[in-house]
Amino acid sequence: MEICLAPSESLSAVNTQLKHNVTEWLSCDTEANQLYTDEEIISLIQSKPQDDSDLEETDESENVLVSHSLAANALEIALRYIEQGHYDL
Repeated sequence: MEICLAPSESLSAVNTQLKHNVTEWLSCDTEANQLYTDEEIISLIQSKPQDDSDLEETDESENVLVSHSLAANALEIALRYIEQGHYDL
């Protein structure tokens, strides 16, 4: 069963909830929500050991071999695109 409110009542309820949510969000004082100075941010980044797992993932994607049929298909599509003349050089 749906409850229909008058537009003014509905907006009032939304505004009240929105104000509550914003106030709660702004007053949240946890370690994860700390504000850092520029110097603190730089210090945290410089002292954090680099995670090489991200680099390994990008290296793997560069070593992927493309099949002959996929390469031929890509060339065919590129040729059709150029023949259409809808490109800017």
